[in-house]
Order: sequence, then structure tokens, then C-alpha cells
Amino acid sequence: MGSAKKLQLDFIYGMRALAALYIVGHHCFVVTGFFPRGFSFMEHGHDIVAVFIAISGFCLALPLAQRGDWNLQADRFYRKRMRRILPPYFAAVTIGLLIALTCSHRSYFQDYAGAPTTWLTVVSHLLLIQNWIPSEVYTLDGPLWSIAVECQIYLLFPLLVLLWRKSGTWVTLTVSFIVAHTIFNVTHGLGNSNFLFLFTEGMLGAKLAFTDRYTRWLGAAGLLSFLGYLLTARATRDIFIGLSIALLMAYLTQNREHWGNLVLEWKPLTWVGTFSYSVYLIHSFFQVLAHRWIVSANFLQLHMSPAATAALLAFVVSPIAIAASYAFHLSFERPFLNQDRKKTEERPAILVQSPVELIPM
Repeated sequence: MGSAKKLQLDFIYGMRALAALYIVGHHCFVVTGFFPRGFSFMEHGHDIVAVFIAISGFCLALPLAQRGDWNLQADRFYRKRMRRILPPYFAAVTIGLLIALTCSHRSYFQDYAGAPTTWLTVVSHLLLIQNWIPSEVYTLDGPLWSIAVECQIYLLFPLLVLLWRKSGTWVTLTVSFIVAHTIFNVTHGLGNSNFLFLFTEGMLGAKLAFTDRYTRWLGAAGLLSFLGYLLTARATRDIFIGLSIALLMAYLTQNREHWGNLVLEWKPLTWVGTFSYSVYLIHSFFQVLAHRWIVSANFLQLHMSPAATAALLAFVVSPIAIAASYAFHLSFERPFLNQDRKKTEERPAILVQSPVELIPM
């Protein structure tokens, strides 16, 4: 495949939209503690975070794999990542702090879920290290811990690229696996360092997208990886979900006429994908506050069962949260996008010359 070939990769937006919408639905059940029989498929929020991580690895490595040189200007990469990720993140942190001031009792500050808000909460979130502090992982705004994990991986991305260029694919994957899982086991899972390997699996998917040698095996390998995800224990499931997503993206990149592209490139879905980052950041504010104020505080004397509460969150609160997420996107995300990226929001079917500008995370 020539590196000059133009790519239309709207399926990435579709995948991000589905993942973000799943997280919204998942939190409707988590907030209420209601997982009825037949809805066990909605219990896998952690796995969807793993999907996001693999997508990020694929997207950031895609232009390097397309060129085939695996050269990266680290300073330029860091500037672009900071501009893309941090303004919406810090806006969400600010909203969380404002809510904490609103929700606080006289005795102590508390976040939207009622957890104590301390200086450690503030500092850990500003430094994006809350994933390493057990008491702070889910405070202020629950989903933010995974943004901290991604940013920590971004710091290592230039090193991964350098190792990839100097030592090759399999050495990089091996080193990434050893480092990620050694830290994961030593810390007993604190920090979710194992996601580093999932990110590297995404990078592998980008390389396979531009490699003819394994084309005939991508589909079968992807299905086998997904089967491994379904059948293995939690300790190894992350590895298989990361690999299956990486192989799927490589397969869809090489097979542009596949029906999977048609499904994932459905225009309403890709439109949601353009602001999926904002959906991910702020949707839980609405869900948790609705549960806390309307249900737990018995607002308007509503006596609702867990099932009715989950339905309220899913069909009333969540659509409001998604609409608010779009407003948040326009206010705190879109102003920091470059012109090429802004154009992608104006026409969901995009012919892209520079994949790194297409993929926002």
C-alpha cells in the first residue's frame, strides 16, 4: 500500500461513538446498582475503556505506519496532544469542583457522588495522577481516571516509536508487555499500567493496516482474538480485547467496501463520534446528580424502584447529558481543534489526507 493513498476512516468515529454510548448506558446501571438478568452484557465498562486505549494506539501510530518510517517529532507530538486533550479535561475538572462547592455540607466539601473533596483530590487531578491514588481514582468525575492513564501513555509514546524504529515490532511488543504487566502485578493493578500494552497492540494494528503480508489472516485472527476475549479469565481478557480491536481496525482499513465500514460510518453515528470525548468526560455528572437529588433525596416525593430509576437515567437523563456534551464540545473542545479537524465535523464522510489530523485522541 502506498503511503500517499488517501484514507477515508470514518469508521473510527463510529467505533468511538459506540464505545462512548456504551459507557453512558453502563453508568445508568452502575449508578443505580441495578443489573437485571439479561443485561449482563452492560457490565463491561472496563473493557470499553480498553477499547478506547487500543483505538488511541492505532490512531496515533497510523500516520507513522502509513509513511513507513516511524519517525516522530516528540515536541510537536506533545504540543498537539496537550492542546487536544487537556483543555476539555481541565474544564471537566473545573465543573467537578464547582459541583463540589454546590453539593458541600458545612462539615466538608464533597463531589457529585458525595465523596470528600480534599487538596489531594484537586492536586492529583490537576497533575493527572489520580489513577495511582486509591482514594482519588473515581472522585470529582469518575471517568477522568482513564484520561490520566492515556496521558501517562502519551508521555511514553515517543519512546515506543523509537524502540519500534530501532528494534522492530516484536521487540517493542515484548518490552511493552513486560514493563506494563510487571508494574501491574507489583502494584496489584493500581494505575492500570497494563493498558500500556493494549496501546501498543493498537500500534500493531496500524502497522498491519499497511502490510500486505498478513491481509488474508486479519479477519480470522480478529475473530479468534474476540473468541479469546469471551472465553478467558479477567487477567488476560484485556489483552484479547485490545488485539481484537486492533485487528478489526486494520481489517476495515484494508477492506474499505466491507459492510462493517457501512455500519460504523452511518452519519449520525460518526457525528456523535466527533464529540465522543466530551460525552465521555461529563455524562456522569448528570447521571449521578439525578440519582442523588431526585432519587436518594426523594425529590418531589418520587418513590422509584431501581428499574424505574435506571430507565429514568437511560431515557431522560442520558439524552440530556449527550446534548449537554455537544454544548461542552463546542465550548471547550472545538476551539482548540485545528482547521482540518473542524472540517471533519461539518461533513461526516471525509476524504482525509493526514490521518493524525482525522483522529482526535
